[in-house]
Amino acid sequence: MNEIKTAFVTGGAGYVGAVLVPKLLDAGYKVKVLDLYIYGDHVLNSVKDNPNLIEVKGDARILGSGDFVGNILFEADKRQEYRAVKRIPLPELISKISNHLETDEDEVLCGNRKERNCEARALISFLAAKKMGYRFNAIAETLGIHPVTAGRCAEKGKKLIDNDDGIWDIL
Repeated sequence: MNEIKTAFVTGGAGYVGAVLVPKLLDAGYKVKVLDLYIYGDHVLNSVKDNPNLIEVKGDARILGSGDFVGNILFEADKRQEYRAVKRIPLPELISKISNHLETDEDEVLCGNRKERNCEARALISFLAAKKMGYRFNAIAETLGIHPVTAGRCAEKGKKLIDNDDGIWDIL
């Protein structure tokens, strides 16, 4: 049985971590990085889309607090769960999100500006682009919006998703 191991790397975006983290990911590890990102948040850009990478911005010098460490690890696990989304066809995603938000699919697709429909487009755009790998052009065409609008919707969807734990149950 192949067991996936997890590595917790403090300073993962530093001099050593920037080399170590991609090697751990290549070796099949799930990697949780804790770093202040004082050199910028671009350091791990080459692996940022790897589903086995969780980045947490924080100060490793306060690891003495058991609660702090527990909270960091819990938050990292929660983020890992929401990254593991199976790619489904866009019409199916639209249907699931519309049902979850109790709104009509046709209204979501026609550009209706009711708050629930805007939220649905935002969640669909975020999940489709960031979690399922769809391109904004495909999302925009399906939703009947401009690709730039799909990108903006995805940004809003990222914020919404953190407040909707039930979304993961439908995917």
